[in-house]
Amino acid sequence: MHVATAQGNCKASESARSFGYMVWFVRNTELAHRYAIYFSSATASHLGAFGAEWLGRTVEGQDLSPPTFAHIDDESWRVAVASPRAYGFHATLKPPFRLHDSYNENDFLSAVEAFSAKSNPVGLGSLSISQVSTFLALTSEYSDGIGRLASALVMDFDDFRAPLTTTDVAKYRMEDLSATQQSLIDRWGSPFVMGDFRFHMTLTGSLAAGEIGRFQDELRARFAPLIDFQFQVDEICIFQQRSEDEDLLLSHRFSLRADPV
Repeated sequence: MHVATAQGNCKASESARSFGYMVWFVRNTELAHRYAIYFSSATASHLGAFGAEWLGRTVEGQDLSPPTFAHIDDESWRVAVASPRAYGFHATLKPPFRLHDSYNENDFLSAVEAFSAKSNPVGLGSLSISQVSTFLALTSEYSDGIGRLASALVMDFDDFRAPLTTTDVAKYRMEDLSATQQSLIDRWGSPFVMGDFRFHMTLTGSLAAGEIGRFQDELRARFAPLIDFQFQVDEICIFQQRSEDEDLLLSHRFSLRADPV
């Protein structure tokens, strides 16, 4: 059995991350358009490399050559990954939000650092390629621990979230949502949080029924070397969308400090 962490086999980045964290705090004074709190494995880890190679870019924004395929063609892949590629390989813990004007970026990052210092790593167990609605994603065999972590992040950082705009609300109203999910939008700014949270790492956009089998075969073959790995979340990540028409990119990693639960 293999045990993999968010950092995986990436050992050399701890001091670099700390240095970059301080420089970034000093130099970056402009607010991003949106922030998000995600789980994302380091690109040098087994899981991170799988996601980066599949989406054709790293979470830092470096473009990669398209993978080679056994069951699908290049154009089908480009269309299928266009949406998740804009967000990078991740699992959402707190969905993207605009920062409330009562806070600046340093306030937010300092609060995430404090949260991480008192939070435990969370076991995910094994991951598998699954169909979620009309798209494909990696899902976890465990849900309780990661669900509690995600709910805590949604609640603890809600004060940092600016209210949804009328445009935001209108977009959500166009989706086929339950009454519970509508109430979650009103309270927490997203329909897929708290009791409706499901851990997943998105790998495709919406697929036609006839495409799902081919993409499942492709992804399961590619993920096969990792099928027996036991994963855990031992970091949370801040992603930023600097402007409305840009992709979300990783800016910070924060280690969860105590023993796994």
